[in-house]
Amino acid sequence: MPEGDPYDLPGLDMVKHRRAVKEWFVITFGAGKLCSRWPGKTEQNIRSSIRASAIMKAAQARYPFLERLQDVVPADVMASVPESYRQKAVGQYLMCLEAQIMLEAIGDIIKMGGIALPLHDALLVPESWSERAHDAIEQASIRQLERVLRVTI
Repeated sequence: MPEGDPYDLPGLDMVKHRRAVKEWFVITFGAGKLCSRWPGKTEQNIRSSIRASAIMKAAQARYPFLERLQDVVPADVMASVPESYRQKAVGQYLMCLEAQIMLEAIGDIIKMGGIALPLHDALLVPESWSERAHDAIEQASIRQLERVLRVTI
């Protein structure tokens, strides 16, 4: 992964299009394929602000692995998924990894005497625990992914 903001795509005005870019990634990972057109359920303000295909081209330029999105799921896991569900396996697999990382981080915080509440892709902790929560998420990501996730406080 390149350094910096993961949503900062080349050639796009991120002040204007950040929300659309985030939505594009959610749709792409959830569907297991690159989003070239906005689905009908996409908010009108996003649909009218930028074409999904423009975001797709910029995302492909920054993240070449998107061309092989199905490779995100390990082969042995993908082999257990019925053919008709394989595209959706990408999003399900990524959500599962995220949940496992957060569960491990919460466990680590509890073992240290703290408390944490899960909030999608974040943890709610007392401010005095923010550094320890940061470290717990990083350590859990190393155990799950063998690499450190970028974590922001």
